Amino acid sequence: MKAFLAGAATALTFLAVWSGCESNSNTTGASSSTRTTSTTTTSAQSTTGNGGSGGAGNGGMNGAGGGRFACGDMNLMCDADQICVENIVYMGPTEEVTWSCADDPCAPGPLSCDCASQICGDGALSCEVQGDVLVCSSGGICASPETPVATPMGERPIADLSPGDLVYSLHEGKVVAVPVLHASRTRVHDHAVVEVSLKSGRVLRISGMHPTADGRLFRELLPTDSLGSEKIVGVATLPYLPQYTYDILPASDSGTYFAAGALIGSTLKR
Repeated sequence: MKAFLAGAATALTFLAVWSGCESNSNTTGASSSTRTTSTTTTSAQSTTGNGGSGGAGNGGMNGAGGGRFACGDMNLMCDADQICVENIVYMGPTEEVTWSCADDPCAPGPLSCDCASQICGDGALSCEVQGDVLVCSSGGICASPETPVATPMGERPIADLSPGDLVYSLHEGKVVAVPVLHASRTRVHDHAVVEVSLKSGRVLRISGMHPTADGRLFRELLPTDSLGSEKIVGVATLPYLPQYTYDILPASDSGTYFAAGALIGSTLKR
């Protein structure tokens, strides 16, 4: 009998440690934890119980279980009536990830960006819900201001383009002139960009998290790769001095545009 009780006590201790229940942090809606990484964490930790991704109890993260739950991977604990928020700030080839707790603006309904996007703030690039976590993305994931974009009037710096201006894009498999649907300017700090040297002699300086036309990221490019029809001969990461990065979204089914002769993607959405 003593052996059985000792074994049960050991198992309960293990479960408590695994679930983060031994954390002494006392967090509120303003609490947060931060780390810098080159990869993005997309789900929060959860405590034990029957609440799915939420706190211990039967109510889940937004339910009435009454317990606290772990948020992120930095031992942050949120109250049962709060939500876990992952803030991702892109800084060139890396991103800073901050976890925080916030009062649930969607309660008693399900978590949605329709009712929770204000938590991300006006400068956010995107808001999305991944499981029971609100994910807010911001920072520079765009192009340097001098990036030359192909238009019917010749190449123009991306910083000079506005909605309604015509640019060349790929639409229904053909290169056609289409209007710019959206244009963005994003303030950055402590930023870096990927400098891509093309065989043509031209150079692009674009944030590492910016997409190519075929869905890759600029930080993934190698000197042996191609960017559209253009061959890459050099790739380097450099500090970024301008205060803003820029992007456009052409009104085409691909959302792509030609920069320094290479077809690239856009970070913007319709």
